Amino acid sequence: MMHNKQIFAKRAEEHERFINKVTYLLSVLGFGTFCFLLGARPQDVPYAYCLLSIIFVPLRWIYYRYKKWHYYLLDFCYYANTLFLVMLLCFPRNEKFFMICFSFAEGPLAWALIVWRCSLAFNSFDKIVSVFIHLLSDCPMQGNCAIDT
Repeated sequence: MMHNKQIFAKRAEEHERFINKVTYLLSVLGFGTFCFLLGARPQDVPYAYCLLSIIFVPLRWIYYRYKKWHYYLLDFCYYANTLFLVMLLCFPRNEKFFMICFSFAEGPLAWALIVWRCSLAFNSFDKIVSVFIHLLSDCPMQGNCAIDT
């Protein structure tokens, strides 16, 4: 009986190592691609942000629901990121809405990176999404400012 548990534990460790390697590879490639996009085509950064939001936030909801942490998704950062998506997709030329979103991105979300010690650990999907939620919301805002000038 113990032998089966040991085999199962070994397979689980191997599976976790494989998932960490895949997460690391995809994170590094995604980060590099996003940096290239930020420099080469800043006008497309809001679209990339929307795409990443539509992918990452539901995945985080599934993960947090499984861990029974889903009430963390009622935090201000998710509210602010939802406002960013609404602004980018529905009201991209509304100046007052842009200023509200800009102040959220440059204020509370930027400070949350320091206060909550969000680190860019490429092998942790949860930390990658945390950095995305707090830091990358600023990129479309800065991109819109750069395009308008």
